Amino acid sequence: MRFLLPTRSRSFVVLAVLIMLWPGCLAVSGDFAQLDKDPFASEPGPPGGETAGSLVGVRLAADASRIAPGQEFHIAVIFDITEHWHIYWQNAGDAGSPTEIEITAPEGFKVGKPVFPRPKAIEGPVGVTYGHEERAVLFVPVTAPENLVDGEAVFLVDVYYFVCRERCLTGQSKQTLRLETTAADENADAPDAALIAEHRDRLPKPIEDLTSADVQFDGEQLIITGPAQGHLKFELFPVPEPGVKFAGLDVVVQDDRFRITVEIDVRPRNFSRKSSDRPSVRGVIGFGVEVDDPCYHFDLPLAIDEGR
Repeated sequence: MRFLLPTRSRSFVVLAVLIMLWPGCLAVSGDFAQLDKDPFASEPGPPGGETAGSLVGVRLAADASRIAPGQEFHIAVIFDITEHWHIYWQNAGDAGSPTEIEITAPEGFKVGKPVFPRPKAIEGPVGVTYGHEERAVLFVPVTAPENLVDGEAVFLVDVYYFVCRERCLTGQSKQTLRLETTAADENADAPDAALIAEHRDRLPKPIEDLTSADVQFDGEQLIITGPAQGHLKFELFPVPEPGVKFAGLDVVVQDDRFRITVEIDVRPRNFSRKSSDRPSVRGVIGFGVEVDDPCYHFDLPLAIDEGR
């Protein structure tokens, strides 16, 4: 069975590369790799004159070309990545930096957090990283205001990414997406509807959608059980959360059911005070090892106990 969890991950800050490292999680054996220095800090760009922009094509789409009052839709950020190169998931793992998307929307539109598809676990000299190869589509949920008028909504989208092979380059793309708006309660399919539908189906589904699945956390141990659906290999991708550290891992598959047990180190004093979101234990379970295999996400809110 293949379970890959990183030992450390990093945060990408605009105009500064790899400012800090924070604890991520574990390797398969439960041993922790140590990343004493930034493996890419002194590396020049790759020979041949490649730039991040030449290695990664970025374009925008939406799952509706006409927006009605109160409508929920998605802005899709499509990455076309040169063969053998990769960008990073929301948890980069042992190296690299998460892909970030910032959207400036018209007044009244509510923009949610980007939703990432299942990543690929990439093993390298510095450990395990989580990334995307070839083509990846990230989705950003948006809700229109109730008082729309006929016209146009303009969205300014800034994308920040790290593209790596043996070396890494930082990339940034600034783009504009214009969508028709209507005061009537009607919408229209987008030109990229087929592509968007294909990649939206690859997004992690709620663990609650998995029949007879169960997720329990007692403050120290996370236990996830459910039907294996014929799969013998699984992957667990933790989502970074300040004050939450994934540690030892144990997995059993028997009678076509899986049981994943993860030791969790929760330190409330390290919870982020800058975010309005309640701290939680979050992650994605991947069935099989392919990016288009089924995957499910879990999110367990934590009670804040300052005494720990």
